[in-house]
Amino acid sequence: MRILFLISISLFFVWSSSEAQSIVLVRSTVQYPNFLQPWRVKNPENRSSYGIYLGNQTILCPAPTLYYATTFEVKIPNSLKTYSGKILKLDSDLGLALVQIQEMDFGKSLIPISFGKDFFLPQTVIIEEYTENPTSITKKGEVSKLEVDTYTNGYTELPYAELQSNEKLEGIGELVLDANSKLPQGILISFKDSQNLGKIVPNFQIKKFLECDKSNECFPNKGFRYRPLLDKSSREFYLARKEEQGVSVAEVIRFGAADGMLKTEDIILEISGYKVDPKGNFLHPKFGKLSINYLFHSGHELNLGSNFPIKILRDKRIITLNFQSRAISDSSIRIPHGNTRNAKPKALVVGGAVFLELSEQMLSEFGNQWRSRVDKKFLYWNDFHKYSSSSEDGKIIILTQVFPISSNKAYHSYSQLKLNTINDKGCKNLEECKTLVNSIIEKEEFLIFQFEDGHLMVFKTKELSKIETEIFEQFGVPSKI
Repeated sequence: MRILFLISISLFFVWSSSEAQSIVLVRSTVQYPNFLQPWRVKNPENRSSYGIYLGNQTILCPAPTLYYATTFEVKIPNSLKTYSGKILKLDSDLGLALVQIQEMDFGKSLIPISFGKDFFLPQTVIIEEYTENPTSITKKGEVSKLEVDTYTNGYTELPYAELQSNEKLEGIGELVLDANSKLPQGILISFKDSQNLGKIVPNFQIKKFLECDKSNECFPNKGFRYRPLLDKSSREFYLARKEEQGVSVAEVIRFGAADGMLKTEDIILEISGYKVDPKGNFLHPKFGKLSINYLFHSGHELNLGSNFPIKILRDKRIITLNFQSRAISDSSIRIPHGNTRNAKPKALVVGGAVFLELSEQMLSEFGNQWRSRVDKKFLYWNDFHKYSSSSEDGKIIILTQVFPISSNKAYHSYSQLKLNTINDKGCKNLEECKTLVNSIIEKEEFLIFQFEDGHLMVFKTKELSKIETEIFEQFGVPSKI
């Protein structure tokens, strides 16, 4: 009996120490680009997060650690060795990345974690961190509700679980387990000590990401924007009776899932049998009241690529449409916003004039108070015209600055101007503008930029080569970026 007791005690300590051996440390050196001056890069910074070992030489970690990473390494507990890896896929909206470790001995001392779909509410949870000490103090918290993020990492609003805890947490990828069943419930991606609140990516979203074989295309997007229908006069105008309720379609995104199906001022009454209230919420049988974005975006109940009915009120008639769920296309995005999606900025430099595509990343380069510093037209476009609404919509091309040299002194004061045409021809993105400019330089005598406010910028095409050489010698800026 004494021998069996000692064996069981030993197994208990092995199991206890192995729990922490599922979590590794990911360290990276990142160098962010400058979206206002793309020929420059910012100073290198160090980033770190936790990674969850999934087996088969793979780990799951927060994606921001790997954005613009020049190098990254992975460390396991109680070892001096570090490992290198490559990114298999990432999802900017979810904020997670899957990494393949290259060295074959990685994972021998680690216990793989498997994420299922069973998410519990409410629940007490255990939060596991990376540690070199297998007997570290267990941290606890409470998860009471599921929410849908309205201020997104990227283009698609996804659900998250709200964590409440009095513990000191970092929110950099800690593993969250149900305190009773010990089943993985998700990954903690942010935590505010001042509010004792954190955000958890729930396990069913992680499972969906792991099953997906593409980057940034793992979750569907509804393809439209809606507005609440709260006031009585509006409801009477649309003949939306109280029992039907519903929200109004405010914008249909070009090339999105709703393109060619929904119209502005359609009233959405039901989605796959769930009734929609005037605020845009529905009653989930397990998680309670949630935004309809959960139904369209999570892919949990309504899978990516699936068809489901939506009941709408159009022209004062109730009709049912067959809606197909699909991911948002890059061609639907007119003004990139939210997360950078690891994108590299581009620029067109002609005659010392710098042209950029308008993006929220470019605007944020004006500092923390950028909304008070940039042209108010840019704010309007950024807030209300992020998405393409017609086939004519393209990127918004902005003249941001002019390098001051003697050859272009008439234009030194030009900045923050929207480009309309080049030699009376339009272009829908920066690549088209570059092609058009090269064609004009080869065939025509003058290159003429016309801006929205009526300003003109005129160059002799034969002089552009000399100007570009002068710009490079004085400022170190190449003409091709």
